Amino acid sequence: MTGEKIFYSIAEVSDKTDLPKYVIRFWEKEFTEINPDRRQGRRYYRESDIDVIFKIKELLYKKGYTIKGAKKVLHEKKKSDTSK
Repeated sequence: MTGEKIFYSIAEVSDKTDLPKYVIRFWEKEFTEINPDRRQGRRYYRESDIDVIFKIKELLYKKGYTIKGAKKVLHEKKKSDTSK
């Protein structure tokens, strides 16, 4: 874990996930699981936010879910993770 960044800018997240910035901003509004820190008008994403973005990308682009369906899958996963 040493040497790894704690926060990433939206440009870095866009590069890592191969998604346009506007898609990430839109998903942020749609999925409460993406919760970047905001300082001085900028978004700073944690590794956990990036993991969620990759999961959403997989659900929408590879598995063909709708946004509503992807929200349901993420919500159910979150519910099952908290019950453990």
